Amino acid sequence: MAGTVAPLSATPQHLPQRVQNRLMPLSALFLGLVAAMLHLLYFNSLLMGHQVAALTAVYPLARGSGPLVTAVAAVVLLGEPLSARAWG
Repeated sequence: MAGTVAPLSATPQHLPQRVQNRLMPLSALFLGLVAAMLHLLYFNSLLMGHQVAALTAVYPLARGSGPLVTAVAAVVLLGEPLSARAWG
């Protein structure tokens, strides 16, 4: 039972203890912080876009930019091959 509950208790105040006890690798904490920063950047740019332009202009760009950035990052950073069908 304790093994099931322990992963659920990874709240921010428990993170230093989990890293110190080697329950969570330091790289996982780093990747989590990078993901949080990317989300904050995305939300801030989305808010600024809504302040500058109409919803009909911002919404399609916001919906299409996520998958495009993900696909480009997968190819460039991870070397993932994408077929022509995946791009289209």
